[in-house]
Amino acid sequence: MKYHIIVSIFIFLFLNACNPDSNTNQNNSKKGLKTEKIPNKQIKNKLLDDFKNLIETANADRKKYEKKLEEEPSNQYGISIFKEIYWIASYETVADNTERSKNYRKFTYATLNSININKLANL
Repeated sequence: MKYHIIVSIFIFLFLNACNPDSNTNQNNSKKGLKTEKIPNKQIKNKLLDDFKNLIETANADRKKYEKKLEEEPSNQYGISIFKEIYWIASYETVADNTERSKNYRKFTYATLNSININKLANL
C-alpha cells in the first residue's frame, strides 16, 4: 500500500510537470493567444501593403516608360550610342523600331530615370 501511494504521487507530479498550465484559468490563456496573433496580423498586413505599393509603383513606372517610348523622337533623345549598339545574330541596331529594340530602350530609360543628376553633379 505504501508503494502504491508513492507511485501515484510520482505519477501525479509527472503529469503536472507535463502540463504546467493545469491550475490556471483557461480563459486567460486564450486571451493571451489572441493578443499574440494581432501583432502577427499587423506585420502580415504591413508586408502585404508594402508589396501592393511596390506593385503599384512598378506599374506606374512601366506605364510612364511606355508613354515615354511612344513620345520618343526619331533621334532617341540624342543618345547616339543606340545607333552603334546592335545584336550580332541579326545585325539589328537598338535605334531600329523593332520590339526588341524598343524593349531595350525602355529598360535603358528606366535605368537612366532612376539616376539623380543633382547627386552626380556634386561628385
